[in-house]
Amino acid sequence: ITRTVQAQESLTKAQNAYDEAVRASGARIAEINAKLQADLSEAETQRQNDLAEAAREAGEQRVKIAEDTEKERARIEKQFARSYNQAVGDRDALAAQRAEEQRKDELGQLDERYKGQLKSVDDSLKKQNKVIEERYRAQIATVNAAANAAVRAEQSAAQARISALQQGVQAAQATLVNAQQAEFLTRANFYNQSLSQAQVWANLMQLYTSYGFSIPAG
Repeated sequence: ITRTVQAQESLTKAQNAYDEAVRASGARIAEINAKLQADLSEAETQRQNDLAEAAREAGEQRVKIAEDTEKERARIEKQFARSYNQAVGDRDALAAQRAEEQRKDELGQLDERYKGQLKSVDDSLKKQNKVIEERYRAQIATVNAAANAAVRAEQSAAQARISALQQGVQAAQATLVNAQQAEFLTRANFYNQSLSQAQVWANLMQLYTSYGFSIPAG
């Protein structure tokens, strides 16, 4: 194996090592980005689930408030009917009037309480949603920061590895060039030496013939 062949093999190995380092670094960065996307997707899914759960609980509270309000409304109407009928039976106009006024006041208070309870549920839901959104934004910022830090760390480490391997490729290229130049010079010297020996032999033959000597056999 000539020095040129050995140098070419060394260059091929150095280039393959460099290419593999570049590929491996790219693969690691791709893994980091894939994990980032998975984390972002998981955070979004959790956000949607939390918002849906908060809305479900608020809906259940509204239904219960409405049911309780209707039960109370029915109680008020029943109480009014009993009081009013009693007043009519007693021909007590004042009692009938008081029954109507009491019914009106209680229904008014019931409606105000119902509205207040619904507002309380809505306000609580808004606060819950705000907490969920803030937690989601913080989570997104955390996973993005972690991914960016991981990419920077990989790029920094890869830069050192790839730079060293690139220097190895350049050194191998220089070695190959030197080997090729040495081989060329060796062949050129051999050619020049062969040419000189042939020229000496030709001159000797010319000298032999000029003196009338016969050319030696062999």
